[in-house]
Formats: sequence, structure tokens, C-alpha cells
Amino acid sequence: MRESNAWFEEMNRLSLHLYDTSCASKEWGISFGASLRDRERKSGLPPQEEAWLTGQLFLAANDTPSTSLAYLVLAIVLYPSQFITARQQIDAVVGGSMPCFEDWDKLPLVEAIMKELLRWRPPAPLGVPHVTSEEIRYGKYFLPKGTSSVANIW
Repeated sequence: MRESNAWFEEMNRLSLHLYDTSCASKEWGISFGASLRDRERKSGLPPQEEAWLTGQLFLAANDTPSTSLAYLVLAIVLYPSQFITARQQIDAVVGGSMPCFEDWDKLPLVEAIMKELLRWRPPAPLGVPHVTSEEIRYGKYFLPKGTSSVANIW
């Protein structure tokens, strides 16, 4: 219990720091934390909850890409020939410049690799929430219309 309390306090400290920084920084322009703070009177959220929302958004935005990049490096090590072919495709399409979204349709192997990477090693444990549009019977299970579900994809 002591260890979990210590982790909670650390998450609390980090969330408050991110919230305070995002509210104080003018360089960032409009921030999620500042938007919450400015709407505090309307939303009724206490500052602690605003800080936690800001911290969770930051962690989600930070952790997901870094996890995917780590698995991309693993895939490159395991399947180097596929990535050599993908690099050749990129070079053929954009030459020496960086690819952009307008090039995406001309990079089918790169698109396939990205989709397979997310299928093979999804960065988050849960899928997108769904709601049943009609009642569902599956074996001995019954889900009424309007039932929310979230798939565990790990």
C-alpha cells in the first residue's frame, strides 16, 4: 500500500506540474490545461481534476508514439529486407525530401507496414469504445441494445 501511495503522489505531482506549466506558458498558445482553467466556473471541475485530465492527456500523447517507435525498431531488426524495400519506395516517390501526407497514396508498402505494426503491437491495451445498435445474442450471452463495450486488444 505504501508503494502505491508513493506512485499516486508522484502522478499527482507530475499532473499538477504539467497543468501549472500549460496554464502559465504563453509560448504554447492555447493549451488544454488553460482551456479547462478558463472554463472552471462553467464546468465545475476542481483544479485537482483539471490537473489530472491535463496529465493524462500529456501521458497518452507522449507514451503512444514512443511505444510505437520502439516496436518499429524491433520490426526493422526482425525484418530488415521489408524496410529496405520500403525505404526504396520512399526514395522513388520523394527523392531526397521528406515524405508528406500528399505522398501517402504513392507509398502503399509504407502504409501496409504502419498498419501491420499497429495490428502486431498496438500501443494501447484497449480498443475504441462501441455501443450496440441492436440486441446481440452470442451463445449463452445477451447484450441489450445500447450496451457499451471496449475490446481488450492486448
